[in-house]
Amino acid sequence: MRYDYEFKKMCVDLYRQGKWPETPEGYNDPGNFHVMIRRWARAEKANGPQVLKHGKQHPWTPEEKLKLITKVLAGRTAQSVALEAGIESRLLYDWVQKYKIYGYNGLVSKKKGRKSKDTAKMKKVNINNPRKLQESEYEELLRLREENALIKAENEVIKKKDSLEGRKGSCATQGEKAAIIKELRDRGYKLKYLLTAMGMSRSTYYYELGRTDAVALRNTGLSAEIRRIYDENRQRYGVRRITAELHNRGFEVNHKRVQRLMHDMELFGKRPKEKYYSYKGEVGKTADNLLKQDFISDTPLEKWTTDVSQFNMGWGEVLLFSDPRHVRERDYLVQCFAAS
Repeated sequence: MRYDYEFKKMCVDLYRQGKWPETPEGYNDPGNFHVMIRRWARAEKANGPQVLKHGKQHPWTPEEKLKLITKVLAGRTAQSVALEAGIESRLLYDWVQKYKIYGYNGLVSKKKGRKSKDTAKMKKVNINNPRKLQESEYEELLRLREENALIKAENEVIKKKDSLEGRKGSCATQGEKAAIIKELRDRGYKLKYLLTAMGMSRSTYYYELGRTDAVALRNTGLSAEIRRIYDENRQRYGVRRITAELHNRGFEVNHKRVQRLMHDMELFGKRPKEKYYSYKGEVGKTADNLLKQDFISDTPLEKWTTDVSQFNMGWGEVLLFSDPRHVRERDYLVQCFAAS
């Protein structure tokens, strides 16, 4: 939907006053219309009110396009750069894609108009064979690629490191950092960018890769025996019973070491079910004790008794009341009424 300049200006003025205009027809969600108003306000603040007007667009030269593309390749979002420049974000995205495919020649505007019918006079332009970049342009392109690769490596290192430290609850060791770098290096990231992002020297990285873990070698046989006991007992044994079984088999080991190895191997025993207790304490209102356990009566219909049974079903509670009885005759009240 296309809006005129007066409507856009009115929406921006109301937005700066802390108010929202009435949502026009065609928007099921007012939030989408509010997002558009915020973009208009940011574009007007950066480029003035004329950016809200429809008309002939500013003719962008290849050099001006390259400046905007450089900001995007340096890490900024295409939407923020487009708002500052007063253009649509999808237009800037197209420029970036053409620059990545065809280089500087992809930014040169093609001649508009209908093609000539005389093919002999047409000038053939091979866009797949662009002109060579100048030395300054080539150096700038290399610098942007280096910055882009470094930023990507830093983002991956930060995510991996934060995830590891969040699970452990403590800082990552040098060996764990080296393992993260090796994993990302196998995915295609350059080692120098990963080391810079992690803050580790090259010598420390190779030292950690070549170092053998003596503790892991010492626990190899014990870990295999723990796994064997765990599988033999249908994966029900926990730390205590596995420790006791290891002692029976001649292993002198502490339960803390067994617990650490089982946690590393993700072995967990099954706990017995807790005993069910239906008593929930004082629930509801307690009736007054009027009879005080005196169930002897001299006159008919002086004392009546009954009983209530409660059943909990899947769809709710069921209360069953027994027939009232009078104490003296010990007969049902309904039978007395029937007899009378």
